[in-house]
Amino acid sequence: MNKEQYVRQVTRHLNASRLEKKRIQQDLLSDIDVAIEAGESWDEVLKRWGPAQEMAQELSENMDLPSKKSHKGLIIGILSGVVGVIVIGVVLTHLLAPQQISLKDSQHFDEEVVYQQAQRVIESMNNADFDAIYDLSNAKMQEALSTAELKENWESLHAGSFQEISRYYSAEIDSKLQGDYAVCEVLVTYSNQPVTFTISFDTDMKLAGFYMK
Repeated sequence: MNKEQYVRQVTRHLNASRLEKKRIQQDLLSDIDVAIEAGESWDEVLKRWGPAQEMAQELSENMDLPSKKSHKGLIIGILSGVVGVIVIGVVLTHLLAPQQISLKDSQHFDEEVVYQQAQRVIESMNNADFDAIYDLSNAKMQEALSTAELKENWESLHAGSFQEISRYYSAEIDSKLQGDYAVCEVLVTYSNQPVTFTISFDTDMKLAGFYMK
């Protein structure tokens, strides 16, 4: 299955208008291209994103679309066997409808500073320092973020001990509705299983979005 076929399958499972589906298709294809430009293969992206129906379910929940199938709407929980935690400050890269800009060309973010801040977030998770995550967050995230829930869901992953950062890429998200954000996706290898972090920062370099699975 190529990327175009996958994206079409995703949108078939979305309860959205034709115009919305077209926009989402464009966003997903753009995200795939960003990942490939960062060195990831299409097969790796496909493995990370999972089956089209699961991706559609995740999109529906985060974009507040009505589901084609009834389900319990959980911000934090288990989705089709994948344990995850979603704290909505800014939606993930593939849920936005903005321009994506390389951080090398960004006028709002320094590529190295973004990487260092992403490392800081991951190190805080590795050390189970959930208060540090709270302190790194902006006001909206602090309103939505529960350190107790974060702790519970981190522990539910049973990731094991930190090994290495296996893959990293980032981009600036320029959205007229949401503003400008730096979004990083970081694949981290742990002793039990890998964990993918998607981390968003606002222009003050405060944590504005956080997802892990």
